[in-house]
Amino acid sequence: MSNMVSPMELYHAARETCLRLYVANGGDAKAKWNIRPYPGTAAIACHRPPYAPPVFTLCMPSFPLNVRLPRWKSDLVAAYTVHELLHALWTDWGAVRQSTVDGLHGLTNALEDNRIEARASKGDLLQVSEARKLLVALNAHIAKRALSSTGYALDDASQFSFVLGLVIFAEKLAYPSELPVDWRARVKPEWLPLFDLALSRFDALASTWDTLQLARDLKALAATLAKPAPKPAPVAPPSNPVRLKIVSTPSSESEGSMPHEREIVENEDDAPEPVTVAKPAPAGDAPKDAQKPADGQDAPDAGEDSDDGEDAPTGEKDGLRGEDKDGFDAGDAPKPAKPEPAKPEPATSDKPAGEPHEGAGDSAAQQDGPGGYRTGDVQEPVMPEPVEPAEDVTDATQSYQEANLDDLARDAAKEAGLSEHAVQREAVQASTVLNVDAPRDLEVKRGGNPRRVGAAIASPAKLRRHLTLAVKSPERVGVERRQVSGRLDMRNLVGIMTGSPTIFRRRIEEEGREAAVTLLLDISGSMAGGRLEAAKALALHMGDALKAAGVRFEIAAFDDRFLVTPKPFAKGWANETQRAVAGLSTLSGTGMLPAMKACAERLLKVGNVSRRILIALTDGQDSFDAGANATLCRWYRQRGVEIVGIGLMTHGVQDNFDGRAVSVWDCASLSSAGLSQLVKVLDQA
Repeated sequence: MSNMVSPMELYHAARETCLRLYVANGGDAKAKWNIRPYPGTAAIACHRPPYAPPVFTLCMPSFPLNVRLPRWKSDLVAAYTVHELLHALWTDWGAVRQSTVDGLHGLTNALEDNRIEARASKGDLLQVSEARKLLVALNAHIAKRALSSTGYALDDASQFSFVLGLVIFAEKLAYPSELPVDWRARVKPEWLPLFDLALSRFDALASTWDTLQLARDLKALAATLAKPAPKPAPVAPPSNPVRLKIVSTPSSESEGSMPHEREIVENEDDAPEPVTVAKPAPAGDAPKDAQKPADGQDAPDAGEDSDDGEDAPTGEKDGLRGEDKDGFDAGDAPKPAKPEPAKPEPATSDKPAGEPHEGAGDSAAQQDGPGGYRTGDVQEPVMPEPVEPAEDVTDATQSYQEANLDDLARDAAKEAGLSEHAVQREAVQASTVLNVDAPRDLEVKRGGNPRRVGAAIASPAKLRRHLTLAVKSPERVGVERRQVSGRLDMRNLVGIMTGSPTIFRRRIEEEGREAAVTLLLDISGSMAGGRLEAAKALALHMGDALKAAGVRFEIAAFDDRFLVTPKPFAKGWANETQRAVAGLSTLSGTGMLPAMKACAERLLKVGNVSRRILIALTDGQDSFDAGANATLCRWYRQRGVEIVGIGLMTHGVQDNFDGRAVSVWDCASLSSAGLSQLVKVLDQA
């Protein structure tokens, strides 16, 4: 791999690596791999159709296609590819789906990343001797990016799964990274039992189901560990303090007869005169006259129903003092019924109203009533304090940072001056080129008359001779102009008139160029009639010229489903192949992109040639996007295949071939246009 690599080369290498290594390490040989560049990487999807091999989709970072990436970035992409390949080989996808159902996908994924990389570090991944080195570099990059980000902390509750992964990488896999050595002092103290449990059981993890069970146990352990109570915030002093004196009367005789005073003094200068506030006495200390029934009424006997049919107070039935229906203690407070001043209720026993009744226990002030509330003089509910878990490790709170390389993609887009939308559009086109399936091969079942078909259009002899000279090997004669010695160059008249010393030319012998040529014809339904006849005539004339030049070539045709090859590279230009070309007939739609990809791959396999040229003839827009076709042309041009187009009576053909195309509006001139286009390509430096 060179020092500077294009994104398409990275995507292609990732796909080929997964295809080969997956099979070499025991994977299904019929498995299919797709590459999907898009924002938000760190994902590999597995689709298992019924009774069919699995289909893996590897998500890659979206790089602008016109940038060149340095070697260290391409190594990180290679490491990311190896990491996701380990998931394809050793991760149980049923357990992954169950972890999502359990709400533990993030925690399980963190533990699973460690488990599969531990296996690779031990040498379980075949044919990748530098697996550990690549994975160490990937982990170091991710850890450095996270720990150096603004506001990141090891005790962040949402990053528990990520921090746990970094700890296992450092403690169990011995990965050098940016994780501090004193990480135990920087994480939350209540997390330490969770870390100890994961570290103690990590070596015993043999499958993804074991990883999921460990995640469940960590969740259960976190639920049993109490979370430290938060420290109360300091209370600021009041801004406008006053002097206040409160005088309260004791609620029972046992507390004494002297009133209690409490004085609060905050600011001596601004405080007003002391104010004395008399606290009303409780109902139990009310005067005895207030406890007598009204005139004309008899006091009801304790434990009996009243005359009007209403039930006695609750305290008389249950042996407790009056308690309301909601479970709160009603105490001995009066119950006002009218706007008039409230009168205390009559006593129901011989004991003073302020004392507890019989059956209320030793002390009514300490008796617990229904609902967890206390009965007595002070009505304060006693609620059980909820015990919060040490940490919520479920997906509801966790933000697990997987092995993504989005930062590299963002930096590349910024350097290229492209928006995220533009980069994503290019990524979609790249994925179309990489993932498109090759069309099925179709055999020509009938032949035609080459002489009759070839007579449909003329073949200029001059162009055929020019074509022969353009590709003739092994040597060609060239001319060097603007020399200081040699023959006078009559083309440099300006130099001769101005007295320039560089007005001479010399003949030289150029290195011969062995070429391989593919002519790809559109045989969709719209080519029926004169267009197809002209296309077949062009193929026959070009075949004669290429044979005379000693150039290896093939002739193929396509629709939207099939690829027909009447003249492959392995066959000679004999009567049989000529009849097969003359017998081509129209089929269905226009699927040019898969056909160009298949022919370009075949050209790459032709050995001992220095140039590979693909000429595609079409009469309409492809069923694939024009941008995807242009991306394919640029991609294979980087790999050494020159793709040019001929548009027969159609517009917009330039867009499909990245600007390297010619339009022909007359079928009769197709032969001369096609030959001249091939000559033009061959004459380019």
